[in-house]
Amino acid sequence: MRIKRFVARNSHEALRKIRSELGPGAVVLGSRNLQNNSSAGGQLIEVTAAVDLDMLEESSGEAGGQDQVRPSPQWCQRLDQQLEELRDLLWISRMEQMLAGAAFFDNHLGQLYTVYRELGIKDGIIRSSLTEHQQQPRDGKGSRSDCLRQVLDHILDKIDMAPPSFSEDGQQIISFIGPTGVGKTTTMAKLAARTAFEQGKRVALVTVDQYRIGAIDQMYAYARIMKLPMETAANAVQLRRVLKRHLDKDVIFIDTTGRSPANQDDLAELAEIFRLPWPVEHQLVLSANTAYRDLLLAAAAFERFGYKGYLITKLDEACDGAELMNFLLTEPRPLSFFTTGQRVPEDIEAATRERLAAFVARGRSICALVASMNAVETEMADKDWTYGSGNRAQENDGQS
Repeated sequence: MRIKRFVARNSHEALRKIRSELGPGAVVLGSRNLQNNSSAGGQLIEVTAAVDLDMLEESSGEAGGQDQVRPSPQWCQRLDQQLEELRDLLWISRMEQMLAGAAFFDNHLGQLYTVYRELGIKDGIIRSSLTEHQQQPRDGKGSRSDCLRQVLDHILDKIDMAPPSFSEDGQQIISFIGPTGVGKTTTMAKLAARTAFEQGKRVALVTVDQYRIGAIDQMYAYARIMKLPMETAANAVQLRRVLKRHLDKDVIFIDTTGRSPANQDDLAELAEIFRLPWPVEHQLVLSANTAYRDLLLAAAAFERFGYKGYLITKLDEACDGAELMNFLLTEPRPLSFFTTGQRVPEDIEAATRERLAAFVARGRSICALVASMNAVETEMADKDWTYGSGNRAQENDGQS
């Protein structure tokens, strides 16, 4: 493989230079902006590109001076392997920053590091986890499967599983709060049905959602099907009256209007409704297919409610568990339930570590994960292969 950097005034000029020198089969690896110190001033762009030398030889030997190069399947396979090598070199560079001295050459820690990377765990979490692994006795024979198990055990041990326990004595009031569109209403219906029919509890449903078109009708429809009492409340006074009428119930579930985490006025209005003389257990409902930063924003915005834990919805719609796992490790709270589909009441289950582990591994082939664990055993290659000052690693830092 041949790797070269090109400096140009803009991306179009850079691409022309790359195609002229490396051919149409070149692959762009990264780019960055440079300050132009010449009298012309302005900014320049530096683009790093690479091309397979075997492909250059194959294309130069073709007759007729064809402009288009049609890579063979073998060439594509070689390119994939070389891109994986570049990825491994980047990972090794990051690992060198995390593990000082002899720890960097510890093969076991290297294998653990690779597993964390394959699972999409963020740098800060990996760094602290590897420090903890160094202080722990070695578990198992250090095989690849042992490393995978150790990593999953380590990160899952940091997350509590605590579904609400419906005690025999006393009444429980549970509310479902969270951003718009996460499935609070359907989730409440699922849990209400399970609580009433499987546990034999006396259940009442309440909604304070006065904004969503059809939300109240939807809740009344669920209530009629389940033959459960259902009431609405628009403010704190009405909510107190409703709750007083159902003091004989074992569990009261309260559905709320979805609120944008960015709208503090709406959140303050909702919080005012819950100024009650009875304790309310708030469950923050979050969707599994939400981005990491949006999860952090929601957790911070709803902190004023003093929510007890997270209820995670739409596990069936999320393709990658890395965003959720990074969030749970960054903002740890107990997990109560997972929802896995639209069926009421079937598609809800108590949160377990086994279910979370399976979700995290979704979309990331375990076979591919185990096969790639030997990446850190590769000897350090030519330093010119790293991006150096290209800052590609910095641009992607922390991304899964």
